[in-house]
Amino acid sequence: MVIWEKGALVSFNTGINIPPQGTQTVSGTCTIPAGAKFFLMSTHTHKFATLAQVRKSSATGQELVRTEDWEHPSVGQWSAPNFLTFAATERLYYSCTYQNPTNAAVRVGTSAATNEMCMAIGYYFPAANIGRCTGF
Repeated sequence: MVIWEKGALVSFNTGINIPPQGTQTVSGTCTIPAGAKFFLMSTHTHKFATLAQVRKSSATGQELVRTEDWEHPSVGQWSAPNFLTFAATERLYYSCTYQNPTNAAVRVGTSAATNEMCMAIGYYFPAANIGRCTGF
């Protein structure tokens, strides 16, 4: 029996700055390690999020995970023989959309009550080079 070492790909967008009484969408891309086989993927946001998505390649690519309830994020799961893989030209694309009903700007931070986060988290094997993510 072959036992593969697992790895985690974690994105983190630091460009969150939702204006008072306003909306914002932030997004980013991740380079996927060559040969990676994903078996689990999810999102992480806080209470101002109305939508978090993970897609293949672009904003219009294949949807892998869609979360509309930040407290109960959706989870994508794949198993043998159909693990999630990416072609050499494909990237992981993630985005988060927010609605701020308060009179103060909401920025990136650790408090689920007053800050926001935008993360895509995926678990894969074999663990080799970690992927690279950018946010914009």
